[in-house]
Amino acid sequence: MRNLTASLMAIIACSLVVSLSSNAYASLYETKHFPFSLIENDDINSSIRNIFERYKVSNYDTISSIDEQEKNILSPNEEIVHDIQRNGKKKYYLRAAIETSVIFGFVSAFYWGTTHSSDDFDFDISFDTLKKKLSGKYVLFEDNKIRTNSFPGHPLSGSYYYLIARNNNLSRTESFLWSFAASMINELFIEFTEVASLNDMVVTPVAGATIGEAMYEFGKYFRCAKNRDDFIYKILAAFIDPVALGHSFIWRDVPYKYSKDDVCSYTPIQKDISISNGVSVTYHENTNDFSIGPLFGVHGKLYFIPQYGQKADVDRFFKEPILSEIGIDFGVTDKGVDNIHFLAKTVWSAYYRQNITRDPAGEATGYSFFVGLASAFEHIQYDTGEFEDWIGALHVFGPSMELTSFHSAGYVRIGLDVFGDFAMVRSYVFDKYKKNHSIDNIKSVLMKENYYYAYGVYINPKFEIRYGSHRFLAQYKYAHYDSFEGRDRRNPSNDFHLVDKQQGYGFVVGQLLNFFDAPFFKNHELWIEAEARRIARSGFIADGKVSHNGGDTWLVLRFRVML
Repeated sequence: MRNLTASLMAIIACSLVVSLSSNAYASLYETKHFPFSLIENDDINSSIRNIFERYKVSNYDTISSIDEQEKNILSPNEEIVHDIQRNGKKKYYLRAAIETSVIFGFVSAFYWGTTHSSDDFDFDISFDTLKKKLSGKYVLFEDNKIRTNSFPGHPLSGSYYYLIARNNNLSRTESFLWSFAASMINELFIEFTEVASLNDMVVTPVAGATIGEAMYEFGKYFRCAKNRDDFIYKILAAFIDPVALGHSFIWRDVPYKYSKDDVCSYTPIQKDISISNGVSVTYHENTNDFSIGPLFGVHGKLYFIPQYGQKADVDRFFKEPILSEIGIDFGVTDKGVDNIHFLAKTVWSAYYRQNITRDPAGEATGYSFFVGLASAFEHIQYDTGEFEDWIGALHVFGPSMELTSFHSAGYVRIGLDVFGDFAMVRSYVFDKYKKNHSIDNIKSVLMKENYYYAYGVYINPKFEIRYGSHRFLAQYKYAHYDSFEGRDRRNPSNDFHLVDKQQGYGFVVGQLLNFFDAPFFKNHELWIEAEARRIARSGFIADGKVSHNGGDTWLVLRFRVML
């Protein structure tokens, strides 16, 4: 599938552009060749070490009062940021501007130096064009390809703008505004002769902040984890945050890798990071055929609450993120990439309650609960046998809840996400509709690329059990989308309404394989998992009362290595 293959290639290309623009290359991984100061002899060194030592010695095994928690219980990331600022590290707005300008330079050279976007040139270069853009008259939905508007495209470019700001010590709010401003500059000035894309103005900063914050946190984790000198950790650190790697080569006082004494103090329950490989069999209901091929994935989840899962009594509101999640899975057949699923999620702030004690055997028992405000970006794309289906959903904002009950042999976890969505939806019924209906003067993006812009709701309850060396996960996803009418680039006369629904069911059963004696498997758990998941889809076009239903089922067997 060409679009999916292009999506994966674009991820690599985007990372290389950022890295190359900052003179980053593979030999960076040899510490002795770093032309900048790490933090071996920096004042930050002792500060961070003291932070983690305080967590390990004092916080994990002590039931603190609420007042004391308000003073001391901060996420490791917030503590590090505070200590950096106290040690004279300031916000580098000029550096961020220079690095962003480098990206603008690459974008402008490609945009104006090739004919790639010539079909989008609607206006001439004049003051009247700028005036109409600024007035909102030319702020419209455009009709670019899905890989440009969804994944990797604008969400990933927005995350790079965000990462530039965050890696120059700007706050999360400032980094979001930085990404928003960069998006506006691109839409209003670099792509001057096009409409100012309404969808890009939403997706680039909001998805960029959600993905960018997760990339920023996981990049820091892979650079300060106990196993950070492992080859896979180095690769993941550079790949997930190439901005940190790149800009540290320009500015000599920017640390990239933490010293050997500064180790992230995440317990196993606070992190769930893995790489996976397996085989997938797909059944396409509407065509009654099968496809088979290998499946690859990387997934990570980090809790930023130092006492999460430990003996403590906590009752407080966190103003900073408490959880980040990011992951990508893709399957391959003899025809190329067959399916891809990308997810990034950040819980920006939350009320947190925890009451955990130790039983006579020393095991943690009790519960933890949080409810907070989160955002996420999710892109799922796959071959249905009839056509290539996709939904690129920006889960703009909504509540995220999680209740975990800890017991001596494991835990039971119940979660729920509810989001209001802005989405790019491949119409499930459009191929059927256009066989007997005229498609003249319809939505331009639907006529050209088979998808449309929509608003909707997304609901995702989850249930997980870990008991000793066994694991079970069940989840359900429901999404309902209605099309936007109006503000189309072509001002269509037949701007009919579309509705699409998606329901996803997934069940995973896992078994820990703990009989290997190799040193690698002593440090990294190996799981074997069997998964069954199904996506049920339906579409409806009100103009012709046309509907279409279908579904696809995946059976997966994979090995998962925990990092």
